[in-house]
Amino acid sequence: MKRLLSLCFIIMLGAGAKAQQYTNANATGANGNAYPFYFVSKIQCLYPAAKFSTAPSGNISTIYFRGSGTGTVTLSDLTIKLGTTTSSQYTSSTDAFITGLTTVYSATSASLSVVSDQWYAITLATPFPFTAGSNLVLEISETGNSGTQFLAYNTIETTTCKLISASVTATNGTTIGTGINHVRLLEFGFDIASAAGTPTISANNSPVCAGSTVSLTATSTATNPTYNWTGPNSFTATGATITIPNAAAANAGTYNVTVTSGGTTSASAAAIVVVNPTIPIQVSIASNPGTTICSGTSTVFTATPINGGTTPVYQWKKNGNNVGTNSANYTDNGLATNDIISCDMTSNATCPSPATTTSNALQMFVNASVVPAISVSNNSGTSVCEGIPVLFTAAPVNPGSAPVYQWKKNGNNVGSNTTTYTDNALTNNDAITCVLTNNDACASPANVTATTLTMTVNPLPAKPTITASGNTLTSSVANGNQWLLNSAAISGATNQTYTITTDGWYQVSVTDANGCSNKSDSTQFTTGVTSIARNGNLKVYPSPFKEKLFVELASNDNHQMIIADCLGHTVFQTTIHAKKTELDLSNLASGVYFLSTASGDSRATIRVVKL
Repeated sequence: MKRLLSLCFIIMLGAGAKAQQYTNANATGANGNAYPFYFVSKIQCLYPAAKFSTAPSGNISTIYFRGSGTGTVTLSDLTIKLGTTTSSQYTSSTDAFITGLTTVYSATSASLSVVSDQWYAITLATPFPFTAGSNLVLEISETGNSGTQFLAYNTIETTTCKLISASVTATNGTTIGTGINHVRLLEFGFDIASAAGTPTISANNSPVCAGSTVSLTATSTATNPTYNWTGPNSFTATGATITIPNAAAANAGTYNVTVTSGGTTSASAAAIVVVNPTIPIQVSIASNPGTTICSGTSTVFTATPINGGTTPVYQWKKNGNNVGTNSANYTDNGLATNDIISCDMTSNATCPSPATTTSNALQMFVNASVVPAISVSNNSGTSVCEGIPVLFTAAPVNPGSAPVYQWKKNGNNVGSNTTTYTDNALTNNDAITCVLTNNDACASPANVTATTLTMTVNPLPAKPTITASGNTLTSSVANGNQWLLNSAAISGATNQTYTITTDGWYQVSVTDANGCSNKSDSTQFTTGVTSIARNGNLKVYPSPFKEKLFVELASNDNHQMIIADCLGHTVFQTTIHAKKTELDLSNLASGVYFLSTASGDSRATIRVVKL
């Protein structure tokens, strides 16, 4: 800010013409009593605070005067001083010069070109710190001059401040003018450069990540401030804003900035810059129960982050399209073969690199589901006879590559791992079923149970017996008879009685209304015996026989008996002592044999047939 006071000061530096500044109340040249500056050696003026009451605190960097003529003057040993004082006036026309002033400009030779009625500026070598409301003292001295005589406008003041002059070495001055109240003051002005206050760092984008740009901005209220920055690793820069591209750890630290304005430099303001290292981020995904699944299986995909921060953001993708929610888990029950699942994760950690990354991709393989089934049947139906073996058979559907069968009887495990089960000990209301386990991955369900077969078990009829009267055999049961000879059914023999015509083993089988049968014991019956007797004393029956053979002799004498086969090999021999002997020959093979007896000179041989 410039303040021009109502005092005319002759100036002594060739600073060049300047547009008219503030002046006193008199019009230019109103007072014809101009004063030639070079006529004296030292001039001192005291300006009370009231003369520039609006001037703020700051540095006086430039002073101004207005010339009354045109020309050039050269001044020797020019010195300009400024100072402040507690006195607002000189009290005598011969007061002593005020001392303790500060030299703000000096030159051994100063040439000044003046244009009449224009303001001229002198830039001070050393700005003078001024406090608002102070009484200001101006002193100008020189030891010699040459050139055109110049006058500086002055005014007659009615205040109690004045201009005094004397030699350079004088300690007391002489008032220019008449009396204390008739004072002449140089027209005088000055610029105030606001003191450079500590700047403010108004913008700091720290902390930053390595590789990004650091930006710092300082602001100041000073007039025309110049900013100077310093920082780590001998960093220097000027300007209100500095940027450091591609920041690294070496750029971290404290940055200071000062402001220079009006010849003064402020205290520094500091900003701390933090450069955080970048951290790599990753995310991987896995699926449960895996990547090979069955159609319709609910599959859970889980993302596992590395350096994801406290709240990472997840974006699941299916075949490149967004699916799911912002969660570490994604569930899908509609997958198809060759579906691709992946996940993008955005980390909120400090300085992630990159900020967003993509997981591994999972290719899905989906197998069709199969539905196993099983049914059970048997070879006799659900109504059977007691003690009869029943064969149960399982019929599976989609059994799998290695099915497991578990038969159950009344809920208890029976049988073996096969499609058939035989039971000859069934009782009434026994429940038979079979559980099929399919070991294929996509069997649904894996275990199926056949419909239970509830068995009706009918008791057997009472065991019949046979009585014989001559060649007539009679069954103990009136109805349902079937006669058998040598275990074979006799055609048409279904009555209660049967007359034998052939020797052999006879049985009768009885069948009741439920179709259940029971057989009598097998009994051997004969209609006669064929013998070859040497002396007629040997009798053998029945012939043919099945198991037992009866031998009758004429006496109780000891007889040696031998049975031989057709090759003459002895297959049985014994000694008999009774007239009638029963032989058990069930161990002989079927065929023709020859039975011989001998006692003394009595011998006999009989041909017999073993069934």
